[in-house]
Amino acid sequence: MLTDNGAARSDGLTRSQHLLNAVDSIRARQRGTPIIGMLYWSLTDNYEWGSYRPRFGPYSVDVIGDSTLTRVPTDVVETYRHVIASTTW
Repeated sequence: MLTDNGAARSDGLTRSQHLLNAVDSIRARQRGTPIIGMLYWSLTDNYEWGSYRPRFGPYSVDVIGDSTLTRVPTDVVETYRHVIASTTW
């Protein structure tokens, strides 16, 4: 899981690269298992661990400083759109 606030991790991996690696690694399709789509968990940052960090959703939400809870896209949003539009599952 990437928890990087949109920037590359210390090893250089970005959310977009992680997503592309995940799509490339779907081997079940090669074995004949029908794959009809992909779900990216979670759409926005998921704060289930009792803090407002880490952030890992494709859309980031500043729940402390933004009373409108505006969803701010990270770099992976455009990559995910491209994957969905160009991949034949």
